[in-house]
Amino acid sequence: MARKTFVWLSGRKRPPSEYEELSTGIQWDGLPVSRTENGQWRQDNTLLSTDWNAVRDPAAMYYRNYVIGQDSAEKQLDSVYALASSADFISAIDPQWRESLTPLVGAMGFAHWGMSMAMQHVMRYTLSGGVACAVQLQIMDKLRAAERSVEWFEMLNPEAPENALASVWDTDPALAPLHRYVEEVLIEADWGQVTVATNVAIAGLLDPFLRELYVQGGRAHGDFTTAALGSHLGVDATRQVAWTDAFLKQCNADEANAKVISGWVDEYVPLAAAAVAALAEAYPSGGVAARAAATARAECRARLTNMNVTMTDNVAAALAVHTDQE
Repeated sequence: MARKTFVWLSGRKRPPSEYEELSTGIQWDGLPVSRTENGQWRQDNTLLSTDWNAVRDPAAMYYRNYVIGQDSAEKQLDSVYALASSADFISAIDPQWRESLTPLVGAMGFAHWGMSMAMQHVMRYTLSGGVACAVQLQIMDKLRAAERSVEWFEMLNPEAPENALASVWDTDPALAPLHRYVEEVLIEADWGQVTVATNVAIAGLLDPFLRELYVQGGRAHGDFTTAALGSHLGVDATRQVAWTDAFLKQCNADEANAKVISGWVDEYVPLAAAAVAALAEAYPSGGVAARAAATARAECRARLTNMNVTMTDNVAAALAVHTDQE
């Protein structure tokens, strides 16, 4: 007897995986069952159009295997944080580097939180079960990043006033382009546009920048904890890159979609690159930040090439690596 499954997954030679059964066919498509002021699931909630049920996360990640994996990761980071505190590794951190961690780690909690909020909009309106499942887990990743960033800041600065990070986020000129970018993305309505603006542009540049800065900067300044945080957040970001690129590559195969995606990339990537460049210039960390920014631009450029996204002159210039400076 054939194994029973959902109608939309039946009739195939290969039986569906548990991931497919739990992540496809779960989004509403048709007349809305209710109407809200914020809108309903509709085909025109994005300018993109594709076979929504064909979207798959290359990591085949769903709630159960995600929780198992992240439980292990959280225990590892717990151990690092506990050791940093109990063995007083904190007092041995280079003072100048430690001071820079207020904006480079603590205030980044606001950026991670903002990206999680943006992706909540995507999850609310996407017509793709595969996208919705991946986004749900990404939201949890970004909330984890925000919490862990603030936690490490508080360990470094136990006497800091309650509003210390909010004040930095609101007033530091180096953070202003990033702050403005996050707020502008939060008011976009098209969920496909939000995906590009968040996962390709700002997260596509900020995540590898922070990963390299935390790991390499931590190594250079006797700060194993920040390096461990960067490594952990880098693993999470790798999963986010994989599903986003698979989704957009599928969309980009259609000429109309390709034109829309290229336009969004042209709008957002230069702004995101400028936001990261402002951080790198303000907190150079002995050249580590400049090298981290160059790595981030190279990775973003490689992703766009792999997705077959047409890069305009503006995008190419924003992602250029200036060897004379880096």
